[in-house]
Amino acid sequence: MKDFSIGVNYWASNAGAYMWRRFDEAVVERDFDLLGKYGLDTVRIFPLWPDFQPVEDVFVGSHHTHHFRVNDKPLKTEAGLDPEMIRRFGRVLDLAESHGFKVIVSLITGWMSGRLFVPPFLANKNPLTDPLAIVWECKFIKEFISHFKDRRCIVAWEPGNECNCLTTATKDRAITPEQAELWITAISSAIRSSDPTRPVYSGLYSNELDSPWNVMMMADHVDLQTTHPYPLFTPYCSVEGLTNMRSALHSAAQSAMYSGVTGQGCLVEEIGTLGQTVISDEYAPEYYEKALWSSLQYGAKGFLWWCAFDQDKLDFPPYDGAAIERHLGLAYISGEPKELMKKAMEMKEAVEALSDIPSAERHATVILTNPEQSWRSAYGAFCLAAQAGATVEINYKSGPLADAQRYIIPSLDRDSQLYYISELIEKVKMGAKLLITYDGGHISPFEKLTGLKVMGRELSKKTMSAVVSERELNIYAEKNLLLVPDTAEVLLRSGDDILLAKNKLGEGEVWFFNAPLEVAYTASYHPENSPLCEIYKMFFSDIERPISFESDRLTVTYHRNGECVVVLVTSFDDRENIPFTLAGGYRIKSANYCENVNNTMKFTRKYAWIELARV
Repeated sequence: MKDFSIGVNYWASNAGAYMWRRFDEAVVERDFDLLGKYGLDTVRIFPLWPDFQPVEDVFVGSHHTHHFRVNDKPLKTEAGLDPEMIRRFGRVLDLAESHGFKVIVSLITGWMSGRLFVPPFLANKNPLTDPLAIVWECKFIKEFISHFKDRRCIVAWEPGNECNCLTTATKDRAITPEQAELWITAISSAIRSSDPTRPVYSGLYSNELDSPWNVMMMADHVDLQTTHPYPLFTPYCSVEGLTNMRSALHSAAQSAMYSGVTGQGCLVEEIGTLGQTVISDEYAPEYYEKALWSSLQYGAKGFLWWCAFDQDKLDFPPYDGAAIERHLGLAYISGEPKELMKKAMEMKEAVEALSDIPSAERHATVILTNPEQSWRSAYGAFCLAAQAGATVEINYKSGPLADAQRYIIPSLDRDSQLYYISELIEKVKMGAKLLITYDGGHISPFEKLTGLKVMGRELSKKTMSAVVSERELNIYAEKNLLLVPDTAEVLLRSGDDILLAKNKLGEGEVWFFNAPLEVAYTASYHPENSPLCEIYKMFFSDIERPISFESDRLTVTYHRNGECVVVLVTSFDDRENIPFTLAGGYRIKSANYCENVNNTMKFTRKYAWIELARV
């Protein structure tokens, strides 16, 4: 598979973020030799802002005229870039080219590992809102790119590293959506005017739909979205251990959400364990393979680890004190590769052996309706669908309604708004299925859609219970509706309460679940072990699958390529041997990292792919 990158975020093993001021070309070459030996193809590199633009603001005269200097000497270039640092960066690119690496350049590196790095003349200014700061950031970008735009190894520019964090250490942390868009407009324009030939990546951390940096706004200014999916920092993710299903699907789910909402590709640009108190080095490879393979399954463009080397022997902040920044490498600071790096090479070989395949079939469109709860709803729906053997795409309320056979409105709450309800009703009338799960919200017309009448609405704070597929489902509902059927068929009851009903509407169906299913998933401990997924299994029961497995601990995606179907699998099941059923008209052409033993698939790794052909 040619277009899936596997790489690292790179700081030199001897100096970390101080690699430019403590530059040692021999160390960089040794580092790159190791990364190349283990098959990594992409490095993300950071020109540390104050090292490259060490400008001071000297006030002179009664009117405090600005005199920009470096060590009281005139600037050598208009943008104040240090020629020696430019030379050093060029040498790193020379070495990257000689090793065949693709390079992503993170231009304004003012935020790194929880520390703010800014030039002296901007020390007391907000880097994202101050006009002086923005002007000089654009100067930096234009002059920097002018030096390196002809380098073939550079595949993309990005505004900088997690620039939405640049206000963290300033007195005025707040930034409005308009200020955020004004900043990215200026910065992306500076990049494109300097080099219109390369894509611009986002480079941001956590730009959910309720953020001033939300992905929809960013999509107007960048060409590719990026995720930095650290479970420890992301709501609902760091509940179980990293190798468990929910945590390991974080990168795939967040990338699928960003891609679905924007219509752009998404790169898993930074991912890591955050140290030995989260997971020890010997267990981290299992997380790596599950997170990488599932990200590939659901359409991510690549997978870059944070970071190349441990940083536990550095003598400056934050590495001299912040535990979560010290043991994050694929290799130890000595250069000895960890088992993680060996796993990366194994995965690189597997990806290269996989033929180029189309995107996975989508079985439903998830419609997000409340930006403040968008991640919770999307994450829950994504994981529930995966357990049900289905793949979903994710849309937001203001985008065009995708043409789909099934739609899901997850955990409809009080602040939800749905602008294309009329269009959705028409889709259902033409034969689509719609599932609405309820969390106290409103939808109109309710009775026409659901075939239910409401006797009242309760803030009941009670547990709803029902038996589904011989499993007892218990789900907490803070709000629920007292319902009676009109044209709807009741499928599940909790005592006298209707829990699940479906209504015929034209040629299609509307399913209504009287509790917040996706909220319950994200609020649960080990939700993959609960029967929550049984509701999604019922909803997706009519999917035609060329092969299906007797497990809800697998993620299975189907990629049709003419008469053949490539089936990608990530296993979260403790069993090596999992029964399967092959649909009529198909035969197994090849099985990779698994084998068919009497209609039981024996997995030799936590990932596999199977090629099916028509009989």
